[in-house]
Amino acid sequence: MRRRWVVKHLDRLQGEVRDDAFVVPCAGAEELRNVDLEYTVVKPGKTVFPHHHDRATCFVFIVDGHGHALLDGKRVRVRMNDFVLVPPGVSHGFEAGDVELTLYALHTPPLSLRSSQPDLHYRSEGVSRCVASRSRTAPSNGSTRA
Repeated sequence: MRRRWVVKHLDRLQGEVRDDAFVVPCAGAEELRNVDLEYTVVKPGKTVFPHHHDRATCFVFIVDGHGHALLDGKRVRVRMNDFVLVPPGVSHGFEAGDVELTLYALHTPPLSLRSSQPDLHYRSEGVSRCVASRSRTAPSNGSTRA
């Protein structure tokens, strides 16, 4: 089977609210066999709650803004153009500062969020935030405001 190139416009992709962030799946198993890619916008003062992946390594690139990475219970300052590598099993989350924190997260292998057993685990009992609470089109200007 011949592989085809793909161009996707972020403002035309469907996203969802997870935790306090707006997440847009950009590429998954349909385009990439061994990775998935998400675009995430965290509103000022809000958090992507700490979680871990049993199998996936997570590569995070901070596109805009500043805040903190929450890595195994430690707060590490991050800002535009920082790169964060998170091995499997390491708890991680992100807090935005006084401006939106915008990032791309690449996972390998893919998290399979649409499957019955996604590789997304929260340490708190009774917390199940991997199911979208809302779905909408990605904002064209990077803003999470409706």
